[in-house]
Amino acid sequence: MKRKAVILILLSILLFPVTTWAGLSKTEISQLYVAIFNRASEGEGNHYWQTLELDMATTADVMLETDAAKNYFGANLDTNQDFIEHIYFNTLNKTRAEDPDGIAYWVGLLNDGLSRGSVVASLVSVIEDYAPIGPRYNPSDTATISAYNQFTNRKIVSDYMANNIEKAPADWETTTKFGSSGLNVTDNDSTVTTAKRIINRFHVDSITIDMCLDASTAQSMIGPSFGVKIRSKNGDIVKNFEILLRDACVYSTDGIIIACYSDVAVSGGALVGFNATIDGVDYVYPRDKCD
Repeated sequence: MKRKAVILILLSILLFPVTTWAGLSKTEISQLYVAIFNRASEGEGNHYWQTLELDMATTADVMLETDAAKNYFGANLDTNQDFIEHIYFNTLNKTRAEDPDGIAYWVGLLNDGLSRGSVVASLVSVIEDYAPIGPRYNPSDTATISAYNQFTNRKIVSDYMANNIEKAPADWETTTKFGSSGLNVTDNDSTVTTAKRIINRFHVDSITIDMCLDASTAQSMIGPSFGVKIRSKNGDIVKNFEILLRDACVYSTDGIIIACYSDVAVSGGALVGFNATIDGVDYVYPRDKCD
């Protein structure tokens, strides 16, 4: 009876919407990327799904029909059991052994005729119920809290990539995937910071400096600048600006310190290299780039 009631409620929402649907937000698309593809969304893809102006369940159904989804799921699309186990792990971070009753419930909904997209949308909605202010929040249920935090962190990272990377990198199948081989985002907030730094490198291949100075000369100079070019992987210059050498430090032209020579490798009085952070991206500038 409970299962049939859930189906009727979901079907009534799909068939008789109260208001005109305006489409999904960037964050809602990110939720689907995490749940279905287990990866972060790029700007181009995220925006495309927004422009379809479909509800979440219908969007999920359309996503599941794409070649990308079929390639990603492989045999896990063949049965309702395999599908739910796969989605359940992406969303709630739980296996069949850890929550057999929960997985059986969602498999039952599919067997009763509910679409896979509707189940995905419902699972995403259920996750939000476990937020600290949500109706299902239980401070003693540490496993579910961890699952909620992981899903939320991955959603944040997906939003960040959508904001900063328009096109997915060529190796997106591995580099944008959540897990140890790609963006290893867990329930720990520090993994979000690490993932953002990795994402920042997706459109950058190298940093090029158009002049070199030995350390003693650089330390004595006040004000002179030299150009910096950050190149993308296809050779396009995505950043081109001046930085200054002053007071034994490397500065940006707006006065922000990029690196100081106390942290710089110096050999025989010559500047060997320095570590720099520009726009949140870490670079190592070796001396041999000058030669």
